[in-house]
Amino acid sequence: MKWYNRTWVIILFCIFLPPAGIVLVWLHPNISKRAKVIWTLIVSFFSLLAVLLFNKYKDRLGHNTGGAVGKYIH
Repeated sequence: MKWYNRTWVIILFCIFLPPAGIVLVWLHPNISKRAKVIWTLIVSFFSLLAVLLFNKYKDRLGHNTGGAVGKYIH
């Protein structure tokens, strides 16, 4: 079995590098199409949620206006 077809590798990629994880899910020969669609939806949902929460947190800290570092650079 190739390293990128191992379950633990796919899970790690889905957590830390979601686009690559989704590709690996679709390349795996033993995962059904239904499971591939479900995994794609789950990983996409949590990736989008992480981006939205990060942006909300970033806005609350004022990083969109330069943040703490920007105070010293200007």
